[in-house]
Amino acid sequence: MEGWGGLISDFQNRVNTLIARFKEELLKVRQSGVDIEQVRNIQVEAYNSNKMPLYQLATITMKDALTVVVAPWDKSTIEQVEKAVKQVFPEARLAIKDEGIIIGFPPLTEENLKVTVKNLHKLTEEFRQQLRKIRNHYKGKLDDAKNNNEVADGFYYKSLAELDDITKSSREKIEKLAKEKENKILVK
Repeated sequence: MEGWGGLISDFQNRVNTLIARFKEELLKVRQSGVDIEQVRNIQVEAYNSNKMPLYQLATITMKDALTVVVAPWDKSTIEQVEKAVKQVFPEARLAIKDEGIIIGFPPLTEENLKVTVKNLHKLTEEFRQQLRKIRNHYKGKLDDAKNNNEVADGFYYKSLAELDDITKSSREKIEKLAKEKENKILVK
């Protein structure tokens, strides 16, 4: 942060990082059909390296709403891909065929749908709380600066309004992303 002038941009960066993490977490939440992004981003340990996203190792296609075909370009990675998929989706049925690995996902039951939506609401609330904590941290910095006469009243109130505007738009973005995910979960 560059003096008090960088406070708002620092806050915005922290909030953007929070929203990016929320989007990543949403990808992990199962929905009624299969979201190919959930499969594309599975981390696979291949070639004695750090983990790589699956899309860098294979062609990934949807066979139908509950079936994905993963065709590794290098057949020697099939075992690693299979292991990574099983870790992320233990409920999935895997079959190795000529065209690659067929991943079959069981449909969500009514009970599973309710649990998944409940967990989504819990996740959303956790990120709302994190947003409030970040906002309160930066508001505390502003309050301290004002109380110590380090910033003028005009700067303080303008910065406070900006914090509130960013917080409000970020909270709305989190709500919108959560609602979109909930709709995907409940689609039959």
